[in-house]
Amino acid sequence: MPSRPVIILMTLFWLASCSWLFMEEIYPTLEAVDAPAYTIELTDEIAGMDKSNWQLFSGGNRVGHGKSSVRRLPGQHFELDSKFSFESLKLIKVFEVRSLTSRYVVTADGKLVSLQIKTVLAQASADPNSQMADLEVALTGEVVDGKLHSKAEVFGDKLDLGEVPLNDQGSVLNPMHLIHRVPGLREGQHWTIPLLDPLRAIIPAVSKTIPLLYAEVKTDILVWDTEPVECFKIEYREPGEKNATAQTWVRRRDGLVLQQEASYQSLDLVLVRVPVN
Repeated sequence: MPSRPVIILMTLFWLASCSWLFMEEIYPTLEAVDAPAYTIELTDEIAGMDKSNWQLFSGGNRVGHGKSSVRRLPGQHFELDSKFSFESLKLIKVFEVRSLTSRYVVTADGKLVSLQIKTVLAQASADPNSQMADLEVALTGEVVDGKLHSKAEVFGDKLDLGEVPLNDQGSVLNPMHLIHRVPGLREGQHWTIPLLDPLRAIIPAVSKTIPLLYAEVKTDILVWDTEPVECFKIEYREPGEKNATAQTWVRRRDGLVLQQEASYQSLDLVLVRVPVN
């Protein structure tokens, strides 16, 4: 039988090995339950602006285009802008979507400060020459003490959507907000995230509250710019639902977002990044 000092030494070595295994293999997966932050790259901070172009498809047809940008503000804050113009998009056969803009303000370490989202619509008409007044749906939110306080204005009616607690990163999902990068993802990562979506607020069947979605990271191959690309795919689901409410494809090698999808009852929207030549 080994001597007492040898037994103690063997026990310490075993504990050290187990600790190393936990820190290297297990702890990162536990850490992955946190949502990714709105990460600002150093190139954005130096250049002051980063711009990307997007195409919007529905049912396989091009229905609009958009632009996203990152701009530095005073006080170590950053402004993330998305702007869409629609050529032909009908929502629940009643409205034509004309434009959608969203603006997020985040801190230098990626925490959400505030947001503004606005959708401009017109009532759909069979007469192409008819002049219809624009209708607006707006969502605003401000983070106070780790909680998102948000309000909506739908066709002039004001709604208080209450408050929802945010995780440490302060992430909020708007499927129509054009995200530049989501670095640091890993397969199996998961978190919950509030869904704040102006198009859903238009649909009568959708509750005027902020639902929480379950996000999960998987691996996938996306055909982008005619080439297969290894991606992480973030799937967002409502509790108890089999089909995803939204999906985001993120290029594995650099975290660049290549494509986003969102579903609205029978309507599917696909946002595709335009390659830079």
